Amino acid sequence: MIFDSHVHIDAENTEPFIKVCKEYQIGALINAESVCEYEAAQQVMQSQPTCFVSFGIHPWKSKKFCSEEKPLQTSERVAALENYYRHADAIGEIGMDSVWCDIDLMIQREVFTAQLDMAEALLKPIVLHTKGQEKEIAQILRNYSVKKLLHWYSCKEHLEEYLEQDCYFTVGPDFKRNQAVSSLIERVPLDRLLVETDGAMAVQWVLERKVYEQELPGILSGTIQAIATIKNRKASEVEQLLEENFYRFLQGNGNSR
Repeated sequence: MIFDSHVHIDAENTEPFIKVCKEYQIGALINAESVCEYEAAQQVMQSQPTCFVSFGIHPWKSKKFCSEEKPLQTSERVAALENYYRHADAIGEIGMDSVWCDIDLMIQREVFTAQLDMAEALLKPIVLHTKGQEKEIAQILRNYSVKKLLHWYSCKEHLEEYLEQDCYFTVGPDFKRNQAVSSLIERVPLDRLLVETDGAMAVQWVLERKVYEQELPGILSGTIQAIATIKNRKASEVEQLLEENFYRFLQGNGNSR
């Protein structure tokens, strides 16, 4: 089975996504950045047992959860969402971003580390957003033992630091035009690779045209074929290995699902 290891959906495209999962036998780790998105993911999971949910405060939204006047309130605000973290299969996407985000990095770091502490306490694997902060995040993660997945990693540097920590990596849908992403396939061992679309909107950004949910399976298959070619393996074999990687990542910290 093919797994989309990082995908965004919302209430508007929940039904089309369910239809695609059923028709193409696709599993997924659905990323929820809000309670509304979490509920949409729950709707998919009720219909599709091979779909899972990650929940977390995205770095782009970190300012809403950080109190500059009373720093201790940040951890309290994160703790108020504990029920969602506890029932999610993973925590994410979380991290820091200095490329597409202008929120003060101290604020981002505070919200990030509060969620890392939550993941460590709940034994939840984490999904990471590292844009422009690859070096700093690699250093921060050394203090945490949870399973780690770097979503759409597109930096040629610091890869070895993450490999030393046994991190997993998703190959993004722009591997054909982004050398950093294509080189990831070459440099990362097959037992640490996964594939993702990041959702129809993200693929639309890559292809510069309207993209529909029914196109996502083809995107994933194309990425798997690219991995197979570069790794000199059969596509069917790669698909099976990535499925094993997917479940190993989710179950590595004691998740029972």
